[in-house]
Amino acid sequence: MENNNYSYTLLHEIEDIFNDEIDIIIDLQEDNSKYHVTFVTYKRVQELMNDENKLIYYSNIILIESLTEENINYSIKNAIDNGIYLSVFYPINNISINKLNRKFDIEQEAIDNVG
Repeated sequence: MENNNYSYTLLHEIEDIFNDEIDIIIDLQEDNSKYHVTFVTYKRVQELMNDENKLIYYSNIILIESLTEENINYSIKNAIDNGIYLSVFYPINNISINKLNRKFDIEQEAIDNVG
């Protein structure tokens, strides 16, 4: 799927838009940085918890009501527009890793300057 600022690829099919999870690769058009994120529906989390899984490991997830194209696009665009995508998406190429490292350097400088 493509947007003006990014495109994304589903890594497998969605079986149930209300009870599923999907891995997605996001490609930011401005610099070709690539990221991975997993979208998980609320119902899927509830189902996993009901299956006596008292502990569930996920990283880089977005919880979402349904896995529609509209909801996925809204979530990706919102993370990018609000500048939180480096905290939500997992970097998977050198460009995205370098962007995340720069973010860490800036945050470390801010911490060092406080004390």
